[in-house]
Amino acid sequence: MLSGSLLDGVNTQQAAAITHFEGPALVAAGAGTGKTRVITHRIANLLSQGVPPHQILAITFTNKAAGEMKSRVLGLTGEQGIFVSTFHSFCAYLLRREIQHLDRDPRFTIYDDKDQRSLMRRVFREIGISPQGDLTVPMAARYISEIKNDLLDPEEMVDSGEHPAWCDGLLLQIYQRYENALTECGGLDFDDLLQKSARLLEQQESVRLRYQSRFQFLLIDEYQDTNTAQYSLARSLALEHENIFVAGDPDQSIYSWRGARPHNLLRFEEDFHNPTLYPLEQNYRSTQTILRAANELVTHNSLRKELTLWTENPTGSAIEHLINDDDYEEARLIARRISSQIDEGIYPGDIAVFYRINSLSRKIEEALARAGIPHAVIGSIGFYHRREIKDLMAYLHIKHNPYDWENFERAATTPKRGIGPKALSTIHRLSREQMVSPIQLVLEASHSGSLPGVQRKALKELAKILEWVSLTPAEPIAPWIEELLEKTDYLTYLDRTAAHSEDQIQRRANVAELLDAANQHDADPTQGKKIDLFLERASLASANDRSTSTGIVSLMSLHAAKGLEFPHVTICALEDGILPISGREDSPDEYEEERRLFYVGITRAQKTLTLTSARSRTRAGSFRTSFESPFLDELPAETLGRQDSNPDRPHWDVTDDIIDDLDLPVFEPGDRVRHPSLGSGEILSISRFGHRTHVRVAFDQEGIKKILLEYATLEHST
Repeated sequence: MLSGSLLDGVNTQQAAAITHFEGPALVAAGAGTGKTRVITHRIANLLSQGVPPHQILAITFTNKAAGEMKSRVLGLTGEQGIFVSTFHSFCAYLLRREIQHLDRDPRFTIYDDKDQRSLMRRVFREIGISPQGDLTVPMAARYISEIKNDLLDPEEMVDSGEHPAWCDGLLLQIYQRYENALTECGGLDFDDLLQKSARLLEQQESVRLRYQSRFQFLLIDEYQDTNTAQYSLARSLALEHENIFVAGDPDQSIYSWRGARPHNLLRFEEDFHNPTLYPLEQNYRSTQTILRAANELVTHNSLRKELTLWTENPTGSAIEHLINDDDYEEARLIARRISSQIDEGIYPGDIAVFYRINSLSRKIEEALARAGIPHAVIGSIGFYHRREIKDLMAYLHIKHNPYDWENFERAATTPKRGIGPKALSTIHRLSREQMVSPIQLVLEASHSGSLPGVQRKALKELAKILEWVSLTPAEPIAPWIEELLEKTDYLTYLDRTAAHSEDQIQRRANVAELLDAANQHDADPTQGKKIDLFLERASLASANDRSTSTGIVSLMSLHAAKGLEFPHVTICALEDGILPISGREDSPDEYEEERRLFYVGITRAQKTLTLTSARSRTRAGSFRTSFESPFLDELPAETLGRQDSNPDRPHWDVTDDIIDDLDLPVFEPGDRVRHPSLGSGEILSISRFGHRTHVRVAFDQEGIKKILLEYATLEHST
């Protein structure tokens, strides 16, 4: 039986979910209702009922969330044998043990987004496609990701003629060559982890039954964020026993652009027999005023479970809506208010500013800096994606998997040692023809003294480091990396290529941090100093795993704010075309997701919430008129306190003609353009609705984005 101490402090709804034992169950958990507590306490309940730890599998989406869940379970039970994991980590675990059923080698390398783009560029070169043509590398990567995550068979789609317009013969050719290249390299991309795991469990009955028997109790957090592959994986694991316990909230589904399907949660009651529904509606985070506004806002959506959040917290102060003449004034006002809050004794780490578009942070950053307020923008490049880290990790990857071409190419050319594109092309061609790894080819060629297209000096230098890589044991890992730094003189290379002294300091600090991570791994008895576990952990480190900085004001996008909470929150730029970024007439589904995004932002606030708008914003060096967000009209009037910096000015006395008269650049589909933060890209389509012009751009590095021309600084690019 569940000990009374585990039910101390939980409400009736939570207790019912925690004590659920067998059979399917759906926890419809509103924001701030203690969802994680319910999941971890239910795991403790299962253990108290005699369920062996190894029969429990808990899955969530980020490493941070999985780590927090493990920590809580350990604190409750002292038990370490429960499998708590992200989807991708679980799939890597599964495929390491079972991928031979799909005729693949278990020693596969996991390719991250940058590795994938690099490989895709090589595919384009081999096929003879210009990456600046009608189909760009980011576009192809995005389309192939959609195919994999939706578990579609591209050949069947093309043969039947029933396929999206973008899935034509050229894309199929790219897809097939890309898959062949991955196979040759012994690689899987992130989407493969999900797709191949789902296919494996669908097609291999013996494997499916084995894992159904192993994991008798399945718990999945944030179920509204599952894509088709993750949904299939969950169903396969629970198909026999139906002991599946999922938690989620359709009102917080904001990742459709990643393939999330909120319908998966809504159809749960159709997928399993007589599931039990546990609604969690008591909020422990926010004031009554904030919750009333959030509840009223989200009722305008049709795709949702009926939940009404309530709280025993105080009523709290009204939500402030601050109207400014322009975005500079908006930034100054935000800085002044934060300065006043800090003067009143509010801890800076309790304050956050959210925005819909990352570029909106610049003026706020500058205003905070001028005011001397310590702050940080949350969501920078992940540690294992930084250039110097990927350079060093490339050597570890080829040590583990000698056929990993993408990492071989990086290791062969960093630091520079005279190996250019022509030499790499020769090595790649010959290694494929002779069916040997590129390392083996280089080592054998070095003994004969020649390799067509490769200078003898460069060949000798490369062979020397590759021989060391091949022969020197890399377990433990930290001493191996230290020797690698010495053998390659990598720190000298870093200093020589640093843009400035601060860059040099940061790069060296990152290398030191990698050594620290390796030392921690070597010292962890559960990891056994194994190189494959170290590489896997690094590859699966998610860009979504972010943390706030201690003791300073946090600035972040609304997407980055999900899962966090702050006593004092400001959401800026509540204007049409920014929040929402797309109109109802563009796409009803996207419009509802924009509303959910605003809902997520509101429900991060615990004590005070401030909303800001500007009558005009600077775009392309000139002020342009803004329109108030229609979402503001969906909040109860009595929850809002409006303050206008210029009350004598008529409120939003603008017409569509003002927008029509703006001196906007003229673009056409196919034009090459540049955006100040997203970089270069190509216009796919242009659509005009009323006073808004939406432009879909395939950016070279950031993928496909829809932006509002009136609010973006978009320029022609060659």
